[in-house]
Amino acid sequence: YLTGLAYRRDQIYDSALSCLRRVSLLYPNDREINQALYDVALALNDWPVARSALRGLIDVGAAPPKHWKLMADLWRRSDYPANCLFFTRKALEDDPNDLDLWLQVANSAAAVDSAGDALKYTDSAIKRFGPNDMLVANRATYLTFLKQYDSAEIIMRSLLAKDTGSVQFRLNLAHILSSEKSVAKKREALTLYKLVEPKIQQEFKVDSLIEALEKELK
Repeated sequence: YLTGLAYRRDQIYDSALSCLRRVSLLYPNDREINQALYDVALALNDWPVARSALRGLIDVGAAPPKHWKLMADLWRRSDYPANCLFFTRKALEDDPNDLDLWLQVANSAAAVDSAGDALKYTDSAIKRFGPNDMLVANRATYLTFLKQYDSAEIIMRSLLAKDTGSVQFRLNLAHILSSEKSVAKKREALTLYKLVEPKIQQEFKVDSLIEALEKELK
């Protein structure tokens, strides 16, 4: 254990993890060992070990107050949306006044193909916190998933009218319009994509969306 702590202090995290995992087999419910293991696992982005250590801290009553939120985040990082949704719901039960949790639970629900539940969570959040732009924009996104394009378009146009310089709102409106049958709306979507492309990160792959839409319009 002490060797593992020494490696952790010197930021030799692989060796620290090896030592701490071995000692945790002998003392699986030790608070200090699990805490050290959790810290090292986070430094190495080793999410399964981090989850196991956090579970150990929860079992002995030594986890941080936001432990369900932390567990949900670890499952999200491992790309397990159903598990993430489960623990985010538990976190929301503990702290229903955390707006971030309402956003996360809706996103997690959408990730497991439950846009209807995502919309319900968003509507509940709007009732609790008021219609802030982020919640309203998310509502339009989930309506789009449900193919309620007209309603989604009305919402996104109203947001863009309030903030005409918003790149994100322009992008979201383009997504909605490109999903509709109208050729005129698809052309408008293409114009919007071309406007935002220089201002958006490559991970959004706007260039691919432009190419696909141009082919469709031809």
